[in-house]
Amino acid sequence: MNQSDFKAFTKMVTTTGEYYGKQLGTDTVRIWWNGLQRYALSDLQALLDQHIQTSRFMPTIADLLDGIKSSDGRPNPEEAWSMVARSLNDEGPTIVWTEEIASAFGVALGLQEDRIAARMAFKETYAAAVAEARKQGKAAVWSASPGRDPGGREVVLRDAVERGRLRSDYVDGMLPPPSDPAMMLKNPVMAKLLTDKRTAMPGGIRDALRKAAGLT
Repeated sequence: MNQSDFKAFTKMVTTTGEYYGKQLGTDTVRIWWNGLQRYALSDLQALLDQHIQTSRFMPTIADLLDGIKSSDGRPNPEEAWSMVARSLNDEGPTIVWTEEIASAFGVALGLQEDRIAARMAFKETYAAAVAEARKQGKAAVWSASPGRDPGGREVVLRDAVERGRLRSDYVDGMLPPPSDPAMMLKNPVMAKLLTDKRTAMPGGIRDALRKAAGLT
């Protein structure tokens, strides 16, 4: 949030207080603002709405911070390890990971001859990195590391899109053209390139793609 959100934030907090029979003064609202201003107003509103449905007591700043930490989309250390364990000795699989997973994997890679030590080092490094990121209020940033096996790449990437970890246009750019040319038009970016001649694109390439998509 920025200072322009303060009025809406004040209304949100004081309304919540009124619901629980508490009057929050200006100084108290400022304390809440100082503790929560690094987070999005919409995320805080969602947490308050959820809290109201499950608790008879006014939430504290700590309650909301705990809610944010548990809902930031980062997997726990064991789940994170399961996402990369196979890749420790096999460069084939495509991995979709966060910055913290990638960093911890780099540490584990140096211990790949001792799988137990690698797992322990990964989990310890990952947990510390996640704790620091959450302390700083950093959102999870997901990316993909394409493996050498293209066969299973699309399944992994499409699953990441379904989970909301990757954008579809990001994934489409990492995959080969679909075997069915008509599928090209289902990609909004590609459809714009093929149909809007104002979009910068060499004419010969546009004509070839339009023909492949069945537009000519």
